[in-house]
Amino acid sequence: MIRSIRIALSQTANDEVLQTAVSGTSLKKRTITEIWFQQIADTVLRGYVDSDRIVDVHSEVDQADVLPVPVDLELADGQEFKVGILEEAGAAVTQDIVVFYKEE
Repeated sequence: MIRSIRIALSQTANDEVLQTAVSGTSLKKRTITEIWFQQIADTVLRGYVDSDRIVDVHSEVDQADVLPVPVDLELADGQEFKVGILEEAGAAVTQDIVVFYKEE
């Protein structure tokens, strides 16, 4: 079954904000399949498993459309997938991110 979680992040200038989106569990197999975010100029979308950066997408221009970022990442028991944004231009940003994952 495909599930999703929406995360609202607010971030101050030149600061990376992270939030746990999905955690691995021994009871169910969870695989991150896609991340959606709106492109805002000088913003970086990042995704981590534990402390390893897996996703690093830079946005250079403002776009009204949502950018789907394909991901294929199976989480092991106890692993956490965190998403976040980094605003590089020195402005405060509020961003909604949607993480899609498969749960079996």
